[in-house]
Amino acid sequence: MNEHNLDKRLRDVVGVRQPSAPASLHRFLRELPETQAARRRGPLGRMRSVSDRARSLIALPSIPRRAQVGFGVAMAIVIGFAGASALITLRQGSVGPAASQASLGPTPLQPPKRTLSTHVPPVRASFGLQMVISDGLPRVDSESMALPTSAVSYSKGYIGVTGSPYGANGMVHSTDGLYWDWSPPTEVDPKASIVTSIASDNLGTIVVGGGVQGADGTTDGRIWVDSDSCSPCWQETSNESVFNGVPVRLVVRSSWQFIAFGWNDATLSDAFRPMSEWRSVDGWTWTAVAAPIKGSSAVVVTTATGFVLSGTPITAGAADEPPIWYSVDGETWTRAKASDNTAQSMGPLVGATVTVKSHVYAVVASTGSSSRKLVASLDGGVTWKTVTPDGSLPNAASISHVASISSGTIEYVYATTEKVDGAPIFVSTNGGVTWQKFEDAQAGGPTGTMLLEFANGHQAGTSKFLSFGEPGSGLGIWLTQLY
Repeated sequence: MNEHNLDKRLRDVVGVRQPSAPASLHRFLRELPETQAARRRGPLGRMRSVSDRARSLIALPSIPRRAQVGFGVAMAIVIGFAGASALITLRQGSVGPAASQASLGPTPLQPPKRTLSTHVPPVRASFGLQMVISDGLPRVDSESMALPTSAVSYSKGYIGVTGSPYGANGMVHSTDGLYWDWSPPTEVDPKASIVTSIASDNLGTIVVGGGVQGADGTTDGRIWVDSDSCSPCWQETSNESVFNGVPVRLVVRSSWQFIAFGWNDATLSDAFRPMSEWRSVDGWTWTAVAAPIKGSSAVVVTTATGFVLSGTPITAGAADEPPIWYSVDGETWTRAKASDNTAQSMGPLVGATVTVKSHVYAVVASTGSSSRKLVASLDGGVTWKTVTPDGSLPNAASISHVASISSGTIEYVYATTEKVDGAPIFVSTNGGVTWQKFEDAQAGGPTGTMLLEFANGHQAGTSKFLSFGEPGSGLGIWLTQLY
């Protein structure tokens, strides 16, 4: 190798380019706080900062990063729709407090709450009604069902009694009038064998009629009183001998006194055995009086002026006298009159309702047939007439129960018939002549073959009532009330 080539080779070796640092090391050094601070000093640095932010906004992320962002956005959308759906569900159908425990199943003391829906039925222009429906069935077996056959309001809500065919004999209570829970008969008295009827003076005194097992296997009549001071703490009346061993079946309250009626189930309606009756001013001390009826059934309601009673007469009446009586004091009974020559075709009442005007609307059994009809008295039970509904009340001959709500000058009379075409409830605003199905298009009800008013003592009329069906009817439980 000559001197020239040797000199060129030496220059190539000495002047070779040094290998550069890895790209990751460059990014690390560039992102150091000291480097960033130096880059942003001065006008050039500020321009460079703005340029970097702009590139970060428009630069596309890497493929893995884009996948992560897309998944997060999708999840946010899904969660948002789910939350909105839950909110809509809660607004459209509020659930009772115990609905979240429905999976635990019903218990005898606390049936599961059912979904509630509130609807306003289109049957009036200026009158407000509120319907609350349970979307479940009544659950009519004797261990889980709780439906009252007689009930009153008191300081803690509502309390009542129940029995056949709506369950085993006993007491029930409710805070809202719709959902009823069992209270065993021992709540009244460990010796109680039946509890049959309940009444209140609306001043804190509640009376329950019934009986205990007698020494000879019969049922001896008893009455228990609660002063509402410990709500309830029942005490048996001291003069049990006044009931003479006859079970107490009905108890009602007028403006100033209680009256009660009793009979033995074995007594035939045509037997010559007077029905037992008792009176009491305070609910504690009772006196026996004579009743004008006999047998083993009766209907009694209170009006603003006293009482209306119906049953099988002890003595036959005149041609214009139906088997209905009225009384101011519950002791002296006067036979009512029929103003339209229909008395002879009227049997005893099977159910009645009283409006705030003391107008009485009742269901009466026609003599000599199984059909029923509607009758009315506009003077507190003194005179009666037959009401003939037009064709707007289907199956009028099978009318079974009536109830009423009044608002100002308007009286709303409700009626049920035997379970036909879904057992709808009908309402009349002209005294029972023209009827309209009382039904909300969205809710499809209420329905029922039984109407139960909450007794208001001497205050005729009611502000709410229940409707439901007998065991096996498959009908829901409805509460209709003023709002």
